[in-house]
Amino acid sequence: MSAPARSLDLTTSATSLALPQFRLLNKLLDAISDTDLYESADEQRPSRTAIIAAAEALAQLQAQDVDRVEIEPYSGELSLIWRAGRDKRVKAMFGQEKNSYSIYYEQMSNGRVVEARLEPNADHTLLKDRLAWLQV
Repeated sequence: MSAPARSLDLTTSATSLALPQFRLLNKLLDAISDTDLYESADEQRPSRTAIIAAAEALAQLQAQDVDRVEIEPYSGELSLIWRAGRDKRVKAMFGQEKNSYSIYYEQMSNGRVVEARLEPNADHTLLKDRLAWLQV
């Protein structure tokens, strides 16, 4: 007599939490590995610190926010960008140094910036707040 087949219950809370995290990690790794996003083969890749900080920020967000993010590496740094049409943009930036997390947001009207602000020393709460602002 053979043992009963084992199956993985994909509705368990541990698995439910893990799947979105794998998705965000894959999205992040795809972006930093995409050679088309760099100006040249010599351009410095994002630092380990920037990658980890960006991953931690993404892990705090709702799945729909992770799905909508644009990821842009630039000279050793990493930016996460969200847009609401052509009028609003939020950009979380992660530098090469530890704790170099800032958020820039802007609102446009008729092709001109009417509101813009750079928040140095940002945190995940501020990022969530700015992403909610995109929806208003």
